[in-house]
Amino acid sequence: MPLYLQTAELKLKRIALVPFFVLYSLCSNGQLDNSFFSWRHKNDDIGTMSLRIENLNYFRNVEYRSPIDEGRTLFGLQFSPEVSYQIDDAWKVSSGLFLKRDFGSDEFDQNFPTFQLKYAHENLSFIFGRLEGNMDHGLIEPLLDPERTITDRVENGFQFLMSRDRFDLDIWLDWRKAIYPLSAFREEFDAGVTGQYNIVRSDSFILSIPVDILAHHKGGEIDTSGLPSVSQFTFSYGSSFSWQLSGNGVRRIRGGVYFNNYEDVSTRATTFIDGLGQYAFLSADWREFGLMITYWDSHQFQSSNGDVYYQSVSRKDPAQYLLDYRKVWMFRAFFERDFGNDLALLARVNYIYDVNERQNDLITEFYLRWNGVFNLHKFKK
Repeated sequence: MPLYLQTAELKLKRIALVPFFVLYSLCSNGQLDNSFFSWRHKNDDIGTMSLRIENLNYFRNVEYRSPIDEGRTLFGLQFSPEVSYQIDDAWKVSSGLFLKRDFGSDEFDQNFPTFQLKYAHENLSFIFGRLEGNMDHGLIEPLLDPERTITDRVENGFQFLMSRDRFDLDIWLDWRKAIYPLSAFREEFDAGVTGQYNIVRSDSFILSIPVDILAHHKGGEIDTSGLPSVSQFTFSYGSSFSWQLSGNGVRRIRGGVYFNNYEDVSTRATTFIDGLGQYAFLSADWREFGLMITYWDSHQFQSSNGDVYYQSVSRKDPAQYLLDYRKVWMFRAFFERDFGNDLALLARVNYIYDVNERQNDLITEFYLRWNGVFNLHKFKK
């Protein structure tokens, strides 16, 4: 059968399976629980000036045998002090510094100021400047790589957040690279919309339908790069559930199925113009311990910010390795503990089996986080 007919048949089969998987899953937006890395903060008392210090120490070792990427070790720390002032019951302004240093390097490889103006009232929030983004968007790994918490954590732009009993919404624009007249490179930005409708929401059980739309663009009209514009879109939808249990055994069970689509509408696509992917996971937590199993099946799928292991284009050698079909199993074990006094630890081990390449890969992670808040002064009204 010709390749284009095989692709069409594959699309029809996956579309036909959507209702089945939604009903089967009986299915919190997002899969791997990354709340450990959250940058979202509540409002302070009016007139309060405070100092917040965010410190993340990381070790991430990737051992890849498959051609999708090269192995590497990320070992170092992030340090971000920030002074904030609560203007009234809704408006808050913050300014600080973000530092990142990989051990073995003589300098900080990231060193820049941060600023945030935030309006938060009842169930609505608007942010200008440093976003409450990255892992806080709640995206699945094919759309957003958890490694970006280390390599590319800070997002800047604007963000709108809404949280209701039945519906959660996150809309953002992350302006990644600006250009000026005669710049030798293209401007670059990411935009996204994530929504989650809770069909059932109780103290112990949540059944949700998540929908995510991501856009990545490189281009511009005043640069001198001579490169074509790039516009890529990724869509994700599905069903997920979270079941909180009581007792001394399993504390929580989570699962879900997501269907993902990729479209490239660039001036000149470099690889695939579209693709499909199916993602399913199931996890269980016992106190500080947890286990998770993940399955990924895709055809010519890409996402500009997604975990490379879910892509069909190799980061190691894009010209040589274009992996049309991907089938991957992942088995995770993780440990998370809060020691109090704003100190917490997270450790993960991820065993990966690439079915098509018949390769075994391993990722080990260790994070130690300390977030301290100090009230500096309380101004009178």
